[in-house]
Amino acid sequence: MGLISLRTANQLYWLGRYVQRALDLLHRLYETHGNETAPVGLRFEEFCECLGIESEFANRDAFLQSLFFEKENSYSILFSLTTAYENAVFLRNTIGHEGFAYLRLAFNTLESLRVVNFYDVKPVIDYLYAFWGSLDECADRRVRAMVRWGKWVEIRDLAGRFEDSDDKLEKAVGQLQENLHVLEVAEHLNVAQALDREGGIDFTNELFTTIYRP
Repeated sequence: MGLISLRTANQLYWLGRYVQRALDLLHRLYETHGNETAPVGLRFEEFCECLGIESEFANRDAFLQSLFFEKENSYSILFSLTTAYENAVFLRNTIGHEGFAYLRLAFNTLESLRVVNFYDVKPVIDYLYAFWGSLDECADRRVRAMVRWGKWVEIRDLAGRFEDSDDKLEKAVGQLQENLHVLEVAEHLNVAQALDREGGIDFTNELFTTIYRP
């Protein structure tokens, strides 16, 4: 891949972030609220606090309905998949038609649902994992690295918000560093700058302008 536009680089990055946000939150919701008779782990008020969103829901069901389907909620699963799919439409020749097809299946499956049913949502998780696997078929490793950069920034962000284990945080940092080497800019940029949630945004902008022309 030669030099590409800053816009395309930005789309690749946010594609990775939104796909991973949907997948990560699906797992967290399934683990904490998938058992309808006895949900375990974080209460929905605590879940909202971790995400930094209002928790003014009448009950657990209203919370789940919002986090799955409310398009105005930037942390809803549907918002994430909608944004990822819209980016993928422009990137289908870059990420490969197989990856695009899996994202379309994930988006269409979730959009067809009207109420939260964790059994019906499971195929969405499978399609998102298939998308990540399909990136291995992408011809350009730098494309994969840019999408995965977004993926691991999102993992790092959510791990910090939910106070996950240090091992998970360290793994995310290691993967970010690995992708810098693939992008051949590790000697110019310091991945430690990405540890701070706000600083990570500036770091990514610097990464874009280092690799790609405006």
